[in-house]
Amino acid sequence: MQDTLSDIAYQRIHAKVVSGELEPGSRLVNRTLSKELGVSTIPVREALRRLASEGFAEHIPGAGTFVRRFDRSELIKLYGFREAIECHAAREASRSIRPDQLKRLDALCREFHALAVKVRGLSERSRCTKPFQDSLKVDLAFHAIIIEAADNPWLSKAVQDTRLMARIAFSKSRHSLSLTESARTYRHHAALVRALRQGDEKWAVYWMQRQIEVGLDSALERFEQ
Repeated sequence: MQDTLSDIAYQRIHAKVVSGELEPGSRLVNRTLSKELGVSTIPVREALRRLASEGFAEHIPGAGTFVRRFDRSELIKLYGFREAIECHAAREASRSIRPDQLKRLDALCREFHALAVKVRGLSERSRCTKPFQDSLKVDLAFHAIIIEAADNPWLSKAVQDTRLMARIAFSKSRHSLSLTESARTYRHHAALVRALRQGDEKWAVYWMQRQIEVGLDSALERFEQ
């Protein structure tokens, strides 16, 4: 029963971290969380240990446990690792992707296009936060399908964790989604889908690499802000 409570505590705290409800740098206090979740401090403590072991939180002796906060160097390393494993995923997906998976990718590309159209009609102030967060959600779903198509459970776990890390780093970002950025995002994802549909390994890897390179540039820009 205790394991079940620990799992529930982990899932709920993890969701708060990923959504940005618990921001990077926020202290994770056992008693506060146990009261919010309606459980004792024991499963909360176990959940925090698990979050720390996975890199979503960090424990500082004498200070407590905090939501992971990234520095510039860590962001560069994170995106470097993402490039290595996601380019491999694109290569594998180009060989084995199914028609139904391509159909789902096409639908997400239409969402990227709709976001670009929406951004074009918004004022600069209105482009802040929500369109950017919406784009992150669509991007996460898009790449999840590619990982699914690669059909490798170890790869799936690694990519999911690194993408969630990147999302956590900017969960409360006030970054605005520009028309240039949103249009480029649509073009790059559409080009990747074309390569996958054609079974073109070389171009699938190229477009995945370009997306991550652009993502790193954007992440570093937001970090400086």
